[in-house]
Amino acid sequence: IKDYLKLSSEAWYLAMFLKIYLKDENLNSSFEGSISSYALVLMLIHYLQRTDPPVLPVFSNNSNREKIVNGHNCYYDADVKFVSKNKQSLTSLLKGFFDYILDFPADKFISIRSLDDYLIPQMKNLGCGFPKVEDPFEIDHNTTKTVKKTPKLYNWFDKGSKLDIFKNK
Repeated sequence: IKDYLKLSSEAWYLAMFLKIYLKDENLNSSFEGSISSYALVLMLIHYLQRTDPPVLPVFSNNSNREKIVNGHNCYYDADVKFVSKNKQSLTSLLKGFFDYILDFPADKFISIRSLDDYLIPQMKNLGCGFPKVEDPFEIDHNTTKTVKKTPKLYNWFDKGSKLDIFKNK
């Protein structure tokens, strides 16, 4: 996560805003059936990889190097020389993120390891109806599997997409 956020000040500011906004609404505890800030930031990275042009790249393993975690090669090359050509404002990116998650297809899952939206998840416990978010270091782990407050979270995303900062935009 740190490697992604240091590539883009926009990604860092958006992640901090979302974490604070989630905490203010008391929705940041996976132990209480909500979402972890880790899963939320993975969702944000996923979205920022798919903007046009992308704000963040997909780190890939274009070498024979390995970092095996739970039987999966999780090595990635973080020494990417990437400069985003995206000129969207923070408010535009934030609104886009809220809308993206609200419209995210239930039969897909979020992964920051690839741009392929049709990856077959290797997750053991898919859990809730909330978007499923693959942990890039434990690819059989769904970071949102404990979400029980799905309607509250969708309301949070809907409320977020209508914040006053988006008026007249």
